Amino acid sequence: MEMRTGKTLTSLVLAKEMGCGKILFVTRKKAIDSIISDVVKVGNLDVEVVNYESLHKVSNNSFDAVILDEAHCLGGYPKPAQRVNSLKKKMAAIMPKYVIYLSGTPFPESYSQIYHQLFILPFTHPFSSYNNFYHWARHFVDVREKRLPHGIIKDYSMAKRDKIKEIISPYFVSLSQSDAWNYDVKFEVNYLRVFMSRDIHAMLAELARDKIIRSLEYVANTAAKEFTAYHQLASGTLKNDGKSIILDTSKCEMVRKIVNLHGKVVVFYKYIAEGEALRKYFLLNNDVVLLQLQAGSEGHAVPDANAIVFYNVDFSNRTHLQARQRITYKGRRTVFIYYLLSDIGFEENVLKVLTRKEKYNIRDFYKFKKMQL
Repeated sequence: MEMRTGKTLTSLVLAKEMGCGKILFVTRKKAIDSIISDVVKVGNLDVEVVNYESLHKVSNNSFDAVILDEAHCLGGYPKPAQRVNSLKKKMAAIMPKYVIYLSGTPFPESYSQIYHQLFILPFTHPFSSYNNFYHWARHFVDVREKRLPHGIIKDYSMAKRDKIKEIISPYFVSLSQSDAWNYDVKFEVNYLRVFMSRDIHAMLAELARDKIIRSLEYVANTAAKEFTAYHQLASGTLKNDGKSIILDTSKCEMVRKIVNLHGKVVVFYKYIAEGEALRKYFLLNNDVVLLQLQAGSEGHAVPDANAIVFYNVDFSNRTHLQARQRITYKGRRTVFIYYLLSDIGFEENVLKVLTRKEKYNIRDFYKFKKMQL
């Protein structure tokens, strides 16, 4: 189901209609209060709500159903994440009658993300005959080699979508925002160029040329450190030896102009130093809600905000799609989105890739839905 269409309430009512006496609801920590609120709305349900990291604290194993919120967080590959192994062990102890998966983006990067989501099930499922991801990938992935700075690795992202989709589509319920609300929400997207200071330009040139920034005593002794420094500096900040350095607030000034235009806004930042720069610049300003992209893209709803600002961009398509929905709700017809693109950064190139992935996800959603009709 697309984001903001009431997945939690739908799953709780579904479990209730199926006669489930006791339900375990596993979610993100920041979403627990919202889930409990929905449990109260449904009423007459015995639900234990827990976050993935605290699953080991659940001592009772008597549950009729397990609901897995934001289930895409289980989709890492080729090796399962620790939470996947913990959840598989817990599922074996519970042996629930039903397992309900909730996600607005079940496989945002690749269909290879489906395997470990089903891997945790204690009963027969479409891929239960494959005892690990590598065994499964031999049948469902076009495995290729990928060259990285540290060597050549196997790339398992090219899953055979049509083959997988044909197998799993009977187990999915697809609902769009248009279906749920009887109208389409329009995203009005704006790309704003931000011109950074001469000092920033000089530092980035020095970094590219010498792999160091002398004035900051920063040494990029690996390709990863150089890349990260470039990404941070292009937006005006840098984290060095645990200290946040604020060098340019040009993007903060652009945020202020957007606040003057729209009133309350949500600002997503990527790096810690960016958050500190924003908090310092907008001290005690209640019209600016600051959220870190990875931590704040899920579970947070800010319905009274009028626009979303991306101070910087993340490389995760899931994070990007989830973040754009934080002010979406039934009744709102237009969501204003602003991307701040520095004149020397590579945010625009990242956005081009994310846009292609987003178009793929939208097309894929409706193809999936068509298969179910």
